[in-house]
Amino acid sequence: MDREFYGRIADGMRIGLMLTIVVSGCIAIVSVRLRHLFARYRERNIIVVILMISVLLQIVLMLWLNPPPFSDSMYYVDHARRLAQTGSYSGPDGELTAFWPVGYPALLAFLHTISGDMLLTGRIVNILSSVLIILITRSLFANELDREERLLLVAVLAFHPMILFGASPLMTEQVFLVGILGVMLLLTRNMRRWWNGILMGLLLAGASFLRPAGLLFAVALVFVPIAHRRFRTSTILTVIVIVAALAPWTIRNARTFGHFVPIATNGGFNFLMGNHRDASGGLNFDFQYPNGEINEAEASRIAYAQAWEDICSAPFDALLRLPMKLAYSYRRGDAAIIWSIKPVHTKAPNWLLAFFFLSGNLFWYVIVGVSILALIVGRGGLQSRFLRTILLSVAAAVFLIVFVYVGGERYVFPLLPIHAFLFVRFFRRSS
Repeated sequence: MDREFYGRIADGMRIGLMLTIVVSGCIAIVSVRLRHLFARYRERNIIVVILMISVLLQIVLMLWLNPPPFSDSMYYVDHARRLAQTGSYSGPDGELTAFWPVGYPALLAFLHTISGDMLLTGRIVNILSSVLIILITRSLFANELDREERLLLVAVLAFHPMILFGASPLMTEQVFLVGILGVMLLLTRNMRRWWNGILMGLLLAGASFLRPAGLLFAVALVFVPIAHRRFRTSTILTVIVIVAALAPWTIRNARTFGHFVPIATNGGFNFLMGNHRDASGGLNFDFQYPNGEINEAEASRIAYAQAWEDICSAPFDALLRLPMKLAYSYRRGDAAIIWSIKPVHTKAPNWLLAFFFLSGNLFWYVIVGVSILALIVGRGGLQSRFLRTILLSVAAAVFLIVFVYVGGERYVFPLLPIHAFLFVRFFRRSS
């Protein structure tokens, strides 16, 4: 499929490139004209219109493409169906499992129970999550931006390829980011309210069930109020809720595998993928994962040990691999496009495939490149030191995950709101 898919993109590259240039120029011209038009209307009304257009485009792409579960989503859906049918989180052989994090399959199973169609309702949840991502991001940075900048921020996120094409793939990205952004927003609010701590704990626990990396985000974000001497009862409640929420699943895993496994048993797999002797730094499967008469947790433990042995035997190579992991994480921004189109690529002509591929990656490169320039020229400053610590904590968590495990564009998706904010701030002087 890969050879045919990318071959068709190559065949349509000439027309796709021309169309990308024309559309980019039109967007630049229209943006200037809309700036004057928007000045006549209330900010809230303009945001509603932008969100409605974004949601409409998501629905159109979702209904047109309608891809079957693909890549990781295939496993999420299979596990969800078994969970809904049997009430047990198990593999195809009926054995209890924890290799794939339970959070997203559990969500899909719940949606299947209440609607009978987990694919459609899962995609509706993705669309709702995209709207929440935009609105929470706007609220998070509202005091740092003026009116025009806030509108630009909303537009950048609303028409980002990861948002527009993000409805169809049943992946964890959008729902996970909603949880993390929700905690970031709550941290900027009144932490004296005890229920803030409970809500933060629930969001962080939910994010951790979706992706075990959520535990690192939890540590990073709980550290923020402590670092600013805002340690209150709500902070303690956050930790208590997280521990209480994870405890039943951790106990279940301990009884099943005989090891301490808070969320999932795939940590060793990902660690070995990014750190084996021949690892490139990005996603690859050119390694031998332990198998045989051992359980998942033991296989993960052996994989961790094997990867660590490879690191110690060639520490210089492991060190050189770190920037490559970061490069692999940022080299492309078309993940949602690929997940949506590749399984059904015959629905689109070659030139349209090339256009989606080129424009999606160009959008990503411009956002990331300009956001980096904003930092270099000193336009990324924040009035709130507390918010700055929150952003630095999230960025540190993302980069630590990438450096420790493996590089991939999915892992830096939580930084999209920060990149969008910095992109907007770069144009502050001319806005």
